[in-house]
Amino acid sequence: MKTRLRKTLILAACLVIIFELTVLGMRHLRAYTLRANVVLILLDTVRADRLGCYGNSEGLTPNIDRFAEDSVRFEYAYSHAPWTLPSVASLYTSRHPMKHGAGGDINSFTILPDSAQTLAEILRDAGAKTAAVVNVSFLTKTFGLHQGFGTMNVGREVGNEVCRTADQTTDAALTWLSQNGKKRFFLVVHYFDPHLIYDPPKEYRMRFADAVDRDTEGTLFGSRQQMLAFRSGKLKLDEPLVRRLEKLHNAEIAFVDAQIGRLLSTLAEMKISDETVIVITSDHGEEFWDHGGFEHGHTLYHELLHVPLILHIPSGVDTRSIELKGKTVSLPLRHIDVAPTLCQLVGLETPDDFDGMAIDITSPDTEPTRPVLAQGNMWGPAGVSYQYDGHKVIQEASPGSTLLFDITDDPMETRDISQASPELTEKMVSLMNRLLDEQRHANAETDKALLTETEKERLRSLGYMK
Repeated sequence: MKTRLRKTLILAACLVIIFELTVLGMRHLRAYTLRANVVLILLDTVRADRLGCYGNSEGLTPNIDRFAEDSVRFEYAYSHAPWTLPSVASLYTSRHPMKHGAGGDINSFTILPDSAQTLAEILRDAGAKTAAVVNVSFLTKTFGLHQGFGTMNVGREVGNEVCRTADQTTDAALTWLSQNGKKRFFLVVHYFDPHLIYDPPKEYRMRFADAVDRDTEGTLFGSRQQMLAFRSGKLKLDEPLVRRLEKLHNAEIAFVDAQIGRLLSTLAEMKISDETVIVITSDHGEEFWDHGGFEHGHTLYHELLHVPLILHIPSGVDTRSIELKGKTVSLPLRHIDVAPTLCQLVGLETPDDFDGMAIDITSPDTEPTRPVLAQGNMWGPAGVSYQYDGHKVIQEASPGSTLLFDITDDPMETRDISQASPELTEKMVSLMNRLLDEQRHANAETDKALLTETEKERLRSLGYMK
C-alpha cells in the first residue's frame, strides 16, 4: 500500500512539473510572438499646447516635434483626472477613476487594488521584461502602481526642491535598456521636471525664463508652505507672478525635450527602434490663470485634461507605418484607450475588464465618438466632467454649479452656455450620470494608502499632505 501511494505521489509530482514546464515554455514562446517592444514616455504636468506639434510657437519641444513627424498625433487626447495617481492608474488599467479606485485627496489617498489588471502585467505575462523609471511616490508600490513591473527604479524626492532631474532619469532608463534591450520589453520613463518647483538648468532658464529670472538661482514659488497656503486660500497669487512661473515651467519642458531626444536617439543607435512602439503622453496639464487659478488637481477644465498623445509605429511592427507618418487623428482619444490600442499593436487580445477600446489608427473616421469622463480633484471642490459630441459639462459638488461648454467653438471653455441651453445641459448631465452609475456598480474595493513617516514627509514636501 505504501509503495503504491509513493508511486502515486511521484506521478502527481511529475505531472505538476510537466505542467509548470509547459506553462513556462508557452510564456517563453509568447515572448517571441509579441510583435514589438513598448516604451511609454510619461511627461508629468505637461498640457498639449506646450508642444510645437500642438501649435506652440516658442520652440520648446523640437525633439518631440520631430518624433511627431514620423508618428500618429492625436489632436484631442484626454486624461481622466487632473493629478497623477488616478490619471496614471487609468492609463495603466484602462479603467475610469471611480472603477479602479486609486486617488483620494490631500491627507486621504487610496491605492490601486491588487485585483486591477495593468498593462504591465499583461505584457509581462506575454513574456516581456518590464520596468518603470519613475520620480514620484504616487507611481510606486506604496500606491499599487508597481503591479506588473519586474523593475521599479524610483528617484525618491528628498524635498520639493530636490528631485531626480531629466538627464538622470534618462541615464537610468538607458542603463536598464543596455542590460535588457535585446529581449522583448515594456519600459515606462517618467519625467517629473515640469512639476512644481520649476527650477530649470541655467541654459534653459537663460533661453526661456522672464528677463528678471534669467540670472537668478533657486526657486520663485512652490515650497511646501507656499503650496499649502495657496491651496487653502491663505496665499493669493497675482497674474504677473503666474506668468513668470509659466515661463520657468516652459524652460523645464524644453530641458525634458532635450533628454527625450537623447533617449530616442539611443534607441535608434541600439537598433531596436524598428521593433519598438513608442508612446509620448502626459498625466495632466497645468493651469496658468486660464480660469483664474494656478497649478493642477483642482478643476476639470481643458488646460488640465487635454494632454499630448503621440504614437510611433515602426515599419518592423506594421507595414502600414509609412502611411501613418505625420498622421493627425481628430477623433478624441482617452487615456483608457491607450492600453487596448497597445495590446492590439503587439498582437495581444484586449482584456474584457478594460473600459477603453482599441482604435483603428488607419481608419479613425470609422470609429464611434467616445465620451470622455473625468473626475477626482485632489484639492478644491469635488467634481466630474463629461465630454461628448462637441459639448462638455462640468458639475461640481456645490449646488448649482453645472456648467456647459460648446468645445467646438469655445475649446478653452470660457463661455458657459448652460443657462442658454437648458435642454442640452439636462441631456448631457443625464448621459454623464448614466456612465457614472455604471462605474458605481463596478466600483473597486479600495484601501487607504498606508504611509510611513518618510513617505508622508516626501508628500508633504510636494505640498500633497498637511
